[in-house]
Amino acid sequence: MHSFTLPLTDPVIIFMVVLLLVLLIPIVPRKTKTPSIIGLIVAGIILGPYALDIIANNDTIELFSNVGLYILCSWQGLRSNSASFARTVSGVFSLV
Repeated sequence: MHSFTLPLTDPVIIFMVVLLLVLLIPIVPRKTKTPSIIGLIVAGIILGPYALDIIANNDTIELFSNVGLYILCSWQGLRSNSASFARTVSGVFSLV
């Protein structure tokens, strides 16, 4: 039987909480017309060790944060417009 003490340290419970948050948190920013990543970051700050300390900062959370960072970077790379990037870079180097 699992004992629910805070902060959560069991990897299975942490996985369930993170999965639930990833599915439910983006609903609120969608209604306020802000990017859903903002809601996920705010939820992570609130539930993490620096605010409410509900989820402990351990290897499981480190793994989730790294995977999330890789997915975010890949997603942003796929959404980027290379022509717009080239204009921005050429504008920046013309200032130097």
